[in-house]
Amino acid sequence: MSHQDGSTIFEHLVTKGMDLSYRMKSHWNKHGEKQESGEKLDYEATKDETYNLFQAAYFIDEELVQPIPINEPSEHGHGDEFIRRLEEAQTPLYPGCESYTKLSAIVDLYGLKGKSGLSSKHFNELLDSAVSIKSFLKIFDMGYEKIHACVNDCCLFRKKYEELDYCPTCGASRWKINKRSKEIRKGVPVKVLRYFPIIPRFKRMFRSSQMAKDLRWHFDNKSTDGKMRHPVDSLAWDLVNDKWPSFAADPHNLRLGLATDGFNPFSILSSKYSCWPVMLVNYNLPPMLCMKKDNIMLTLLIPGPKQPGNDIDIYLQPLVDDLQLLWENGVEAYDAFSKSTFNLKTMLMWTINDFPAYGNLAGCSTKGRKACPICGKIHIIEGGDKKRKRNNNENDGDDDEDEDDTSDIDNQNELTRWKKRSIFFSLPYWKELVLRHNLDVMHIEKNICESIISTMLHSGKSKDGINARKDLEDIGIRKDLHPEQRGSRLYLPPAPHTFSRSEKKRFCKRIYDFKGPDGYCSNIGNCITLEDCKIMRLKSHDYHVLMQQLLAIAIRGLLPKEPRKAIIRLSRFFNRLCQRAIDREKLLDLENEIIETLCQLERFIPPSFFDIMIPIDSNDHSKTLRWLAYGPKKSALSCKGYIINGLRFHTKDVDRETQNSGVTYDAITMCRASAKDTAQVAHLDSYYGILTDIILLDYHLFYVLLFKCHWANKGNGVKEEDGFTLVNL
Repeated sequence: MSHQDGSTIFEHLVTKGMDLSYRMKSHWNKHGEKQESGEKLDYEATKDETYNLFQAAYFIDEELVQPIPINEPSEHGHGDEFIRRLEEAQTPLYPGCESYTKLSAIVDLYGLKGKSGLSSKHFNELLDSAVSIKSFLKIFDMGYEKIHACVNDCCLFRKKYEELDYCPTCGASRWKINKRSKEIRKGVPVKVLRYFPIIPRFKRMFRSSQMAKDLRWHFDNKSTDGKMRHPVDSLAWDLVNDKWPSFAADPHNLRLGLATDGFNPFSILSSKYSCWPVMLVNYNLPPMLCMKKDNIMLTLLIPGPKQPGNDIDIYLQPLVDDLQLLWENGVEAYDAFSKSTFNLKTMLMWTINDFPAYGNLAGCSTKGRKACPICGKIHIIEGGDKKRKRNNNENDGDDDEDEDDTSDIDNQNELTRWKKRSIFFSLPYWKELVLRHNLDVMHIEKNICESIISTMLHSGKSKDGINARKDLEDIGIRKDLHPEQRGSRLYLPPAPHTFSRSEKKRFCKRIYDFKGPDGYCSNIGNCITLEDCKIMRLKSHDYHVLMQQLLAIAIRGLLPKEPRKAIIRLSRFFNRLCQRAIDREKLLDLENEIIETLCQLERFIPPSFFDIMIPIDSNDHSKTLRWLAYGPKKSALSCKGYIINGLRFHTKDVDRETQNSGVTYDAITMCRASAKDTAQVAHLDSYYGILTDIILLDYHLFYVLLFKCHWANKGNGVKEEDGFTLVNL
């Protein structure tokens, strides 16, 4: 017998650690142990990560609650198969291998196949085991269902249509047709929807002890300081708790968000193939986990070559059917953390998408005459032989009768802007939700930032062009920017929102020289051409970084003060909106600030900039601010008398025996002792005057009253004597 010193033992057991392949009972045979023939695995000895993985795949919920020894056959007859699979999984990849077992090697190789885009044919040529690997992974229920679809997106060949060969709506063949011989290749579908069932995946999540614990996070970690760090802190979450208290009482119940968008899977810009994945986000998890790619579930893969458009509801049917089942009845699941079974239910809280996909999912129009999802209106300005669109708030005050006629027609045809009834309304709770659809803020940032940069550089998707200047001429505002005819050419005067030639170079050079931290953004300099002063091919995340961080710095000293200040305020709005913690009480202040910012932008940037993507609020306060920014009608009403706040005022020249013509106004004034005094002091002063005229300004939706007064001289016209204030008018 040999003895080792303490340092050697520490090196063997702590530094190097136990051999991963030397942890099963059958492996303890190097110290003289006798290995009994036909020895079975002990339940407690094999309860490790691999064991739990196979246990979740093989056993049903009742067996997990009251486990039986695996050396005894169960009533379901899978005990021997479980032992064989478990031994195969824990076997080293080759004798003496310390890095991989058979299971870990299979998972890594199959992951490498997916990341590299290697086809099954080439993968099989490399290892000659693609079929066996697929059969091995099937026991974990990681597959998907293939559902045949109509080539015209009319229906799915499932349920009552499963045996049909032709679409019951359009009559198109279910199978591919040879273009030359017109022969139907039966058994080869034209279009295939791939559905990844969500119910077994949800149940499998709770069979992991750590995951089951994380799925309870939302129940006990709601913020108490009034700030939003997670959807659990939102008003929509609270309203769900109040509306369905029995659902909210069980911490196991899942709350989900759905996101979808199109992409080109072949990474070829010239190809028009559009594939639409449908993802589910689990909001039960903590913030650092719910948005990790490992926890975002792919549920549907809608094939191309064209986007589904309004027919996306056809492809959502399998997912909505499972969501409806999970809400109405639920499914039995096993919680590995509490070691008990429960009835699992889920709720789809909302969808997250860009603006075009929002129209497809919600069923409303997002373009044309009825593009606004709030009021459903976009007005048309007639200008010469062409029609130019602008927002309904940009209406001229001289066309009141036409505006009233248009609003009457729009009110009568309110339903025409709805293209369909969304499939989500088949969920019993959907109509009760306060927030059904969310717009992806990064898409909005991308569109707005691209418009701002293009307009300042006067290139690409610039909102300042000939038609934009003609709009100004039609509306009758900013006459200094109206186009001028100089001979045979049309001249556009320089605008305060565009760069000069030297400013363009300085702006592009600043962004070109930017070097951010690793992983902060892509190399933006690769998308900038300094010779032409153009910025192209930026990704959405690059525009996100530009909008929130770099744009405000890059325009310093380049534009006039007022338009530069408005753009910086818009940049700060998105920065504050995307913070990790948002104070719910300050959201109203943020909403008011963005309206004021947009009003500042409207003073300089053409109305064509304010398209449907600009975050304009629709409440009364916002409308008031916007109409104040547009200015009143050109003609104003002069009155001799007016009743305001219950008081009747008359001008001085009315000369009635009893009348109220005196006005007093308290104002905060900055005072100084002399012209050389630099220390100003704020002081509340009272001003006295007599009413000479009453002017009523018409701002289309409301009136603003102005009092024109003859004010007493503050120096010698007002004095205090014997406790009285004497005013010399």
